[in-house]
Amino acid sequence: MVAWMGPEPLVEAIGVWRHFRSGTEATDALRDVSCRIYPGELIALIGPSGSGKSTLLHLLAGLDRPSRGKVQWPALGGENQLRPTKIALVFQGPSLLAPLSVAENVRLPLFLAGATEQRANLLASRALERMHLADVHDKLPEEISGGQAQRAAIARALVTEPALLIADEPTGQLDSAAAEEVVSALVEDVRTLGASALVATHDWQVARHFSIAWKIRAGRLTASTRCST
Repeated sequence: MVAWMGPEPLVEAIGVWRHFRSGTEATDALRDVSCRIYPGELIALIGPSGSGKSTLLHLLAGLDRPSRGKVQWPALGGENQLRPTKIALVFQGPSLLAPLSVAENVRLPLFLAGATEQRANLLASRALERMHLADVHDKLPEEISGGQAQRAAIARALVTEPALLIADEPTGQLDSAAAEEVVSALVEDVRTLGASALVATHDWQVARHFSIAWKIRAGRLTASTRCST
């Protein structure tokens, strides 16, 4: 386990705007957003479709750059140092590589980070056990359920023990029972690792698992509240 501690934020956005242009039309996906994520925080980003959730996640993950303002990672280093060991990503749709088994999918980031085969096998096995997937480690993605596939994607994201997990509607394509299973496993694993998490959702049943809620609407962060867990 690697606990990322210290007084500096893992990531912060300062006066961030993000404009998108189509022909002569311009859209402000984010408008003057400022926020910080500190070590150990579990945050749900709540808002309807089109509110700017995904755009903000992409900026905080270093996948995109703001049109105005600044995003920086004080506790993590420069933008080119973020992955795969400092910020991990989980997406809404299926993301496992179809030709690889569940275990091979989970081991992949470790190999990319330079781990030996022995260490990759060990850490992947531990990650699958934490996600209650040890019994499907040799299955292909098409042979497991949607909920299992999302838990495998989370195991793959967290296997490198990152400081921050960023997830974009990870339960958006699941039924309520599978969504509950996935988000519970996600929060449990993040806490076990001593990491932080920012999870976008439109579902308050998902958000209640997190200690902090950020609300976003029309590209603006409108509130930050403490949730009961």
